This record gives sequence, structure tokens and C-alpha cells, in this order.
Amino acid sequence: MDRVAERVLRVDLTSGKVSVEPLPPLRGRDCVGPRGRAAACLLADLDPTVDPLGPGSKLAFAAGACAALPLPGASRLVVAGLSPVTGLYADAEAGGVWAAALARVGFAAVVVEGRADRPVYLELSESGARLGDASRLWGLTTVETQAALRVGLADPAAQAVVIGPAGEHAVPFACILHGSTSAAGRAGLGAAMGAKGLKAVVVRSGQGAAAGGAPAGCAGCPRPCRSAALGHKTRQAFAELGLLDAADLREANWLCNAYGLDTLATAAALRGVVRRRRRERREEVFRLIPRLARGELPCSPEALRTADVRRQRDGVPGERELDAVRAAKVLGICRWVVAPSGPLALERVLAGLKAASGASVTSSDLAREEARTEEAIAAFNRGAAAARASVV
Repeated sequence: MDRVAERVLRVDLTSGKVSVEPLPPLRGRDCVGPRGRAAACLLADLDPTVDPLGPGSKLAFAAGACAALPLPGASRLVVAGLSPVTGLYADAEAGGVWAAALARVGFAAVVVEGRADRPVYLELSESGARLGDASRLWGLTTVETQAALRVGLADPAAQAVVIGPAGEHAVPFACILHGSTSAAGRAGLGAAMGAKGLKAVVVRSGQGAAAGGAPAGCAGCPRPCRSAALGHKTRQAFAELGLLDAADLREANWLCNAYGLDTLATAAALRGVVRRRRRERREEVFRLIPRLARGELPCSPEALRTADVRRQRDGVPGERELDAVRAAKVLGICRWVVAPSGPLALERVLAGLKAASGASVTSSDLAREEARTEEAIAAFNRGAAAARASVV
């Protein structure tokens, strides 16, 4: 593997100290996928008893070994940390081009700890990293923030992951956005980012076109993105609030992304608030979403249950060969691209990885990585649950 591209940038927001470290192994083995890399960066020294919204908590933003390869859908970001919803380790993923940009400036992951005494953003480039004042960005939507960063940095190709007002107000199901549609949703990690005073993480790779251009789709992907259409669960969740028209559903989804809210948890939170009079539901939903993001509405137990995304698995994966979809997820490749019906065979992805880095990875290796990652997370969360129970 390219050791330069396996570096980790560690940022202490309390002191402002920035350091570069080698990517740690996970249970003695190197990881090629973003989820395994995020777990490797955090699990070894993350205190399971700290407040997820406190300065002792940590966040990791990780890219996989394939992120910078000229392959469709290879730029998948994983964000990980302690969930404000459960207090346990959780992760969320997003597409777009941010992970490719991170890999191109030579990093596999960014680990953020501490808490800034004022709003800041983190800027990365091939020449280093710095913290910038984000006071003028605080309160802006995710769309406004990304536009302001590109203008302020005089770099239209700069790629950012940002939070909206929901993250700033520590809404438990706040998410992290890249572009207007790529969300690291669920688990409330946007709230954890906001609690640190971190508005955005910006990467300036100087390769905007190579990295996929504007963050409307994943880097290098030749096919229309399925995430551009609303998912079935999101449509159903807002339909239960009385939004049945396609334009209204898109508007509700856009508002959630702009304010940095998980769509499913948002719909659940609004079920007990929206009036039942059909003619007023549309305006009511659109009016309440910004209020929810600003912390002006209570978070119902149903909304928190919806935001709890702990995985329930029977048995331990890894002893059998991965199918293409699961293998793609381990690698950090879009599952709609690497699949029996997709345009990219898994063998081609692994061949491209070997050609670019010299790493010879098989589907069996990926199965073992998935198993190690699942086992490490499960072990951490068992210990975390026990430790939190003993404190109570």
C-alpha cells in the first residue's frame, strides 16, 4: 500500500495542535475500507464513558484505499464517533467527491478531538492544514455554508463536509452534508461535530475536475445517481405527514439536507406536531423543519428510536465469501456500481487497487476485514454499555 496515502491527520480543537500519524491497524491488520479505517483510528483510545457532545469525544472522517482511483463510485466517506442518541460507537457514510479529495492530498483519515472556543472550520491541502474562523458561517444552512467557503477561499473546486443549524443546536439526529444531497445521516454525528464548534472540514486538492467536479455525484461515476431520487423510506415517512405530491416531498427532503437533519427522524419528530387538517399540512411541515433544526421543538422518543442505527446481526460475518454488494461496502465503493447488474465488476476494482498501490486484496480479505470491524465495534459497544450502566 502507498504509505503516504495512509497518513492520519489528528486535530486537537482545544489546543489548535495538528499532527500527522501513520494509519493504525485494526486488531493487528491493515484496513483498506473507510469503515475499518475509521474504527482503527478511534477504537483503541476512545473513552466509552465520555459525553458524546463533550470535548473528550472524538470524530473520524475516513476514506478507503480506492477513493482516489479513477473508478466509478469509489469516493465514499465514513464518519464515526460516539452517537449522541445512544452513547455508543456508530458510523455513517456519504458519497460525493470529498473522500477522493482527501486521498489526493495524502490522507486516509482525519481525527478531530477537543472543542474549539469559537466556531472554526478545518482546511486541508497538500501543503498542510489550518483552522479558520467560522463565526460568519455559524447559523448558515449547509448549502449556504459550502457556497460561502468556496467564495471565501477563492476556490470553486474546494470540497467540504459541513453541518447546518441542527448540528449547531445539538439536535440528536443532526447529520453531516457534502453537497446538497450526500448526507452522512443517522446516529447524530452532526450534533457531535457541532458540539466541537466545527462547522466544516474543507479539502483543497487542486484537482477539482479530476476529483469529480461539483459534489452532485460520486467521483468518476458515469451513471445517474440513485440517491438523486428520494428513497422509499423517506417518501413513506413524509407521506405519513400528508406530503404526497412529488414536489412537496422533494422540498421537505431539501429542507432537511439544508438544515442538516436526518429525514426519517425528522418525520418521526413531526408526527405528533403537524396538524391533521390536510390543507395545512404542507405549509406546517415546511415551517416546522427549520424550527426543529434550531432546537425549538422537542425530540420525541419515536424520533430518537428512528435515529438509533445500531446494527443487529446474527452470527459473525467473514467466514464466507462476500457478495459484490457487501464487498463494495467494505471497500467504500457505491453498491449500485459494484453489483451483478452494475457497470463495474469487483474483480476490476481489486485489479485497479493492485495496479495503483501494489496491494493484492481478495474478496476473502474483505470478508475478514468486515468481520474484524464488526467484532471490534461490537466489543467496544459491549464495554461502553457496561461502563455506562455502572456509572448510572
